[in-house]
Amino acid sequence: MFSRRDTLKISLALSAMGLSAAPAFAWKTGEPEEKISCDILVVGSGIAGTVAALQAVEDGAKVLMIDKASENQRGGNSRVCLGSFLMPENNSPEARKAFIEDVKKKSLGGGRTDLYEVLADNILDSVKWAESNGAAFEPWLQQAPWNVGVRIASPGQYRGMPKLLKTLFDKYIEKGGKVLFKTKAKQLLVNKHGAVDGAICQTDKGLLQINAKAVILGTGGYSANREMLEAAHPGGANILIRGNKFITGDGIRLAQEVGAGTMGMAGVESLHLPVVFNGPQGRGSPTRALPYCLGINAEGK
Repeated sequence: MFSRRDTLKISLALSAMGLSAAPAFAWKTGEPEEKISCDILVVGSGIAGTVAALQAVEDGAKVLMIDKASENQRGGNSRVCLGSFLMPENNSPEARKAFIEDVKKKSLGGGRTDLYEVLADNILDSVKWAESNGAAFEPWLQQAPWNVGVRIASPGQYRGMPKLLKTLFDKYIEKGGKVLFKTKAKQLLVNKHGAVDGAICQTDKGLLQINAKAVILGTGGYSANREMLEAAHPGGANILIRGNKFITGDGIRLAQEVGAGTMGMAGVESLHLPVVFNGPQGRGSPTRALPYCLGINAEGK
């Protein structure tokens, strides 16, 4: 089963196609002084976490979102991405089939067709849902010569994602959702049946235990974690990657610590590599970069 937040997250990641605080580790703790409860605990405030939290509130759940970042740094890597959502032109069987075939070609056969099918079947409805909550997107734009296309968060590339995140986050708060910033999940809680039912978190005031009926990890990838980069991409520890410094693979580690397995970790990040000088000026990555080449700026760097 794939949720709306999965659909939007897959679309955003795949559209890049060549798509960055310390990580979490298991540790023993004393008894937290404060304990609170909710129906759904959402870890992370990027597009995945925000959409999951908003959908859960709409479904009638008592939801708490947490993020280790401060409020003015809300949004994770979603905040600094291009903001183009990959999708077919329409919901016709022909358009969906052409979309799936093109994404298979663009990924050189290395991706998961089942995810492309989920995306083709759900992304248009998911964007309509976001629009019903106040989000705005630019008209569908074909990525010639492909049949695939994108709708970019308004008002345009890079500028649209902070606005989209704010719109959906504000709607989440308006509908009764709660949030705690500077709250870092350090350990998942597992009940006697083996189900995850909360987390122990680190805050400025000390340890906080959050009990929940379900936990959603929307913590993103690992592009700011040099150890995980090296493990997935030998030599990757020395790569300069555009992205948020908080993206340290916390959710992956937290899940592993309670028995989750991982596979295919190389490439799941869809890494953006900055091919221009990473200095005080000229920081960033061209939107149409060529692989295996160097970029030289006007200063010859």
